[in-house]
Amino acid sequence: MTWRRLEPLLFLVVVGACLAPVWLPREFLTQDGPRLVHNVVLLHQLLGQAPEVVDATYSLHLQPLPGLFTFALLSPLVALAPPALAQKLAFSLFVVGLPLATRVALRWLGATRPELAWLALPLVHTVLLGLGLLGFCSSLVLFVLGLVAIVSTTVPVTRRSLVVLAALGLGLYLVHPLTLVVSLLCLATVQLCRVGTLLVSPARAWAPLARDLGWQAVALAPSLLLLAWYLSRPGGGAVGQGTLGVGARVQGLLTMDLLLRASVWDLVPALGFGVLMLVLFAASLRLPPRQLPGGASPRALLAAAGACLLWSLVVPDQVGGGSVVALRSQVFAYLALILWLGTQRWSAGVARGVALACAAVVGVQVVLSASHQLRLQADLAEVDAVATAMEPGRVLLPVVFSSSGLAPDGTPRMDRSRPLGHVGARLATASRGVDMANWQYHTRAFPVRYRPTQDPFEHLVDDPSQMELEPPPVDIAAWERASGAQVDYVLTIADPGGHPALRTQLDQHYRRVATSPRGLAVLYRRTP
Repeated sequence: MTWRRLEPLLFLVVVGACLAPVWLPREFLTQDGPRLVHNVVLLHQLLGQAPEVVDATYSLHLQPLPGLFTFALLSPLVALAPPALAQKLAFSLFVVGLPLATRVALRWLGATRPELAWLALPLVHTVLLGLGLLGFCSSLVLFVLGLVAIVSTTVPVTRRSLVVLAALGLGLYLVHPLTLVVSLLCLATVQLCRVGTLLVSPARAWAPLARDLGWQAVALAPSLLLLAWYLSRPGGGAVGQGTLGVGARVQGLLTMDLLLRASVWDLVPALGFGVLMLVLFAASLRLPPRQLPGGASPRALLAAAGACLLWSLVVPDQVGGGSVVALRSQVFAYLALILWLGTQRWSAGVARGVALACAAVVGVQVVLSASHQLRLQADLAEVDAVATAMEPGRVLLPVVFSSSGLAPDGTPRMDRSRPLGHVGARLATASRGVDMANWQYHTRAFPVRYRPTQDPFEHLVDDPSQMELEPPPVDIAAWERASGAQVDYVLTIADPGGHPALRTQLDQHYRRVATSPRGLAVLYRRTP
C-alpha cells in the first residue's frame, strides 16, 4: 500500500488512540467536569419540579448568554446516560473534532499535503482539556473552520460569504465569547493585510474595500450586539491581570506550557512538538508564499497567527469571570500557524516526516495522559466511598486542601488541572442537593445562579476570590445568618490537619460520618 493511501488510515488510527485517556479509566476526571454535569442537572430541575433546597438556593435566568452550547450539548447526554458516560461522550467530540476539523480546513484551503493536519493532534491533550473547559475546547473546532472562512472570503464579498460570517459570529458567541473575540481579531488582521496590498498596488480600489467592510459589519451586527450586551452587564466585562505578567507568558510559550500538566515527563512531548513547530516555521519563511482561495493575501494566515500571539501576551488573564485567559489564547496562535504551515509547498518527504514525528509525540502524550487518569481513579474512589453517607436534598460545603490529589505516600500529586477541585459537585448531583463551591453560580454568565441571600461567595468568605483558595477561609456561621439556612454537610479533601479556624467550626457543630479508606475524603454531618 502506498503512503498516499496509508496516511489517512494512520491518521484515523492516531485520532482514535487519542480517545484512550478518555475511555480507558472508569471515569474521565477533569476539574470542571463534575460541575458541568451538576449545572445541567440543576437546569433540568429548575425547569421542572426542583427539590425544595434547590429552589431555595438557586434561581434560573433564561437569557441569550454566551456558552449556552455546553448546556445544549450536555442536556440530552445527561438525560439519557449516567454522568460519567455523558462526560466521556461530550469530551470525545472535541478529541476527535479538532484534528478532523484541521484536516478539513486544510482541504478547503487547497493544501496539497494533508499530513500537516497531524500538527493539531498534540493540541488535544493539553492542560485545557484537563481543566474540563468543554465549551472553550469545543469552540476551537469552530475557530479552525471559521478561520478558513475568514481568509477565504472572496473579493468582493458574496451573499453566501456574508451568511457564513453571520452564522460563524452567532455560533461562536453561543459556544465561547473568547473565541468570538479572537476570530474578530483575525478578521481585522486579514482586512489589514488587504489594506497593505492596496497601498502598494498601482490601482488603489478603496471603494470596494469600504463596501466589503460595511457588509461584513452588517453580517456581524447580531453577534457584536449580543457580545456588547453581555460585556455591559454587571461583572460581564470585569477584568483582572492576576499574577501572570508578560515575561511569564513568554516563558510559557517557549516551554510549551500549554502541554504541561501532570508530570515532568510531559516536557518530552511538549518540547518535541515545540521544536517541530519552530523548525517548520523557519523553513516556511524560505518557501514562496502560496495564493489562498478567494484572493486573500498569501501572508494572511501568518499575520492572523501573529495577531493571536500578541493577543495572548497582552490580554487580561481574568475576564468576565473566566480565568486562564492567557493560556487559552496561546492555542489560537498555534492553530492559525498550523493552517499557515499546511498551505505551504512541502516536499513529500517533509510531509511524511511531520506525520511520523507527530505520531511519536502523540503516542507519548496518550500514554502519559492515560496513566495519569488511571492513577486518579484511586482518588475518585475515595470520594465515592463517602458519597453514600450523604442524605438527599441537603446543602454541601466542599473544602479542598489539595485539588491535585494525593499519591499513595500521602504527598500531593503534580497536576495543574486540579482534578479534585470540584468533586463536591459529584455528591451534589447524586444527592439532588446544593454545591456551595461553584463559582459559576456566583457570576452572571450562566443561566443558573445563587440567590443573593444564599450566595456563599458573598456571605461565606470576606472576598469572593477566597473561595478558590486551598482551603478557603470559610465562616459557616456568617453564611447561615445571611441565608437563614444551614450547611448540612462539609466534605474535606486531602485535609492534612491544622487550620484551627475550620477545625473549631467542625468540632463545635459537626460530627464525622464517613471517612474514605486512605483518609483523602472525610464527610461531616451537622449535629442537631
